[in-house]
Formats: sequence, structure tokens, C-alpha cells
Amino acid sequence: MDKESLNHILKAQGGELLSYCDLKEFVVTSAFWFWESDVKKWTLIFATPIVDAEGPKEAYNRLLSFQKAVGIDMSLLSVTSPNHQLIKLLKVAIATGPRDISGIDFIGNTINNNYIEAAYIYRMS
Repeated sequence: MDKESLNHILKAQGGELLSYCDLKEFVVTSAFWFWESDVKKWTLIFATPIVDAEGPKEAYNRLLSFQKAVGIDMSLLSVTSPNHQLIKLLKVAIATGPRDISGIDFIGNTINNNYIEAAYIYRMS
């Protein structure tokens, strides 16, 4: 998968999954596609306090139960803590409301001397 391959279908599926999480009261504080240049792939990252409270496996398993409603490839999804360094870094530059589902292209930016090649942000709260 190349950097240009984050197409409208994947963007829509990521937004749909986030919307479904909101509907099911699965708290997601940050959600975004992130280009991992070292492995040359896009990853859909959901930050949720469930990772801190119950562990990443439990958070991922709950999201897996939503997958059928959206049809997104779950191998593209990663869950993390809202306290993860990448989340903290992005929050320096981007903020949305806690229930917003935005579509912010964040490309070629440097935050606190950390280069972000590409991200597509739904929520950063």
C-alpha cells in the first residue's frame, strides 16, 4: 500500500467505524489514519481509555465486534492509550470536539521537531 492509497473508501470506513463506536458508547478520544513511512502502510489508530483500564486486547476485541457493521479490514486498525506519545504530539497541533468526526488532512508538518509525513484525522480530543 502506498501513501496515496488512502482513498475515499478507507476514509469513509474509518469515519463509519468511529460513528458506530459513538453509537455503542465505546469511548474513542482520538481517531486517525497515520502513514507509517518505515513500513510504508496506513494504520487506523483509535485511542481509547479502555486500553489503560482493561488492556489493548480487550479494546481491540470490542472493536472487532463492530467490524461487521462497517466492513473495514481490521488488520489496518491499531488501538492505543490516549496517553500515547503520538496522540500527545498531534494534540499540540490539532483539536476537535470530543464527539466530532472531522476529515482533516495533516500532511508534511513538523510538531516539536517531529515530522509527521501524513495523517487523516477524524477526532483529536
